[in-house]
Amino acid sequence: MRDSESRQARQQERPPATPQNRGQTWQEALAQARAQPGAYTPEQLQELARSAGFSEPQRFASQAQALGIGAASIAPQHLLFALGTVTCALPASAVQGVERIPEVTPVPNTAPWVLGVVQVWGAIFSVVDLAAFVGLPPLPRSSHNRLVVVSAQAMSVGFLVEAMVEMRALGENLASRLDPRAVPEELRPYAVGALTDTGGMVVVLDPARLLASEKLQRYQLA
Repeated sequence: MRDSESRQARQQERPPATPQNRGQTWQEALAQARAQPGAYTPEQLQELARSAGFSEPQRFASQAQALGIGAASIAPQHLLFALGTVTCALPASAVQGVERIPEVTPVPNTAPWVLGVVQVWGAIFSVVDLAAFVGLPPLPRSSHNRLVVVSAQAMSVGFLVEAMVEMRALGENLASRLDPRAVPEELRPYAVGALTDTGGMVVVLDPARLLASEKLQRYQLA
């Protein structure tokens, strides 16, 4: 009972979002929610969205909660998704958002794994077919495809993935359970290791290795 009362008190003490937030992008608002200690209620996440001038505060709150924002977590959350026959995971802290694939504007004279650019949440992102990028067959387009926007080292890229699986913790002592030797060859340059989870093998990707890779940097600087 005391823990419940303590959590309720912390939520009530959280200062409400102010009109000074108006003009924020979707990403900036998510970053603000991540940076605040404690837990947000769904109503407080919606208020944060309203103060930033977003037209869909409920959708913002739902996505924030899906990314592990808004509630204290005892273990880091990971976003699990399908990439061909492989299940991959990215730390939720590096995922800026997940969307259905919007209209993609092609960009001429780029790498074959660059599908083009999209505008989401008030910003423009490059769209990269993650499977083709790592050397797997290009992903077939379907209604299950999702755009996962990943940020690291002051850089953000939208990766096309085959389908979302779930958002959850991968258990305790994750680093000690990862086996780099179990990672498929194509993913080794971008992974910290693999582990056998309740649903089978999961390859844990490193956002910094993905975005700082020479392959992607050459495209960004072109």
